[in-house]
Amino acid sequence: MNLSAIREEFKRKVCDQVDIEEQGLSRFVVYTPFMFDDGDHFVIVLKHEDDKWVLTDEGHTFMHMSYDEIDVSRGTRKSVIDQALSNFAIINDSGELRLGIPDQYYPVDCRVNGTDWPLLIFAISNDDRCRDATITIHQFERWGRKFHSMAVFEDQTQINQRVLARFSDVVGKQFSNLGVRDRIESYLEETLNPPSK
Repeated sequence: MNLSAIREEFKRKVCDQVDIEEQGLSRFVVYTPFMFDDGDHFVIVLKHEDDKWVLTDEGHTFMHMSYDEIDVSRGTRKSVIDQALSNFAIINDSGELRLGIPDQYYPVDCRVNGTDWPLLIFAISNDDRCRDATITIHQFERWGRKFHSMAVFEDQTQINQRVLARFSDVVGKQFSNLGVRDRIESYLEETLNPPSK
């Protein structure tokens, strides 16, 4: 995809007042109208890494706040910031704020047709996969698509509680690990072969 196509798609999905400028291989600086009190603009970078697109501040936000000796590592400030980040699925990776951007096609691990509504199956192995599945289900709902959804976790106890809570609000059925294979098979049998009316 060339720069003008990326720019057009980005502006269409985000906002007309936002622009991007290529700076390096698969790395784009994002320009927004937002700035700190001292007039410095927020640093936002769109980059492609590990086969996915990510928005990151490259650690600048918290670094900028530290200039004013604002401690965001504990107390009420930490709670407020953690809640705000969680609400928008932004990860604080050792001071770097990161937001993974799901594939534009909204990935589904397995789609089973053959019933009135397809069954979308998500394999969840970590927080990122859980966030991506949440975004996919939300987007399909916004588009008015009719479907059933199901998730199978590698180990649900390893998923961040807030990430899991948001996912639990949108997914139809979930299984905490592969050790409940008989229950998974039973659910699939009931869902894909409903009794005749």
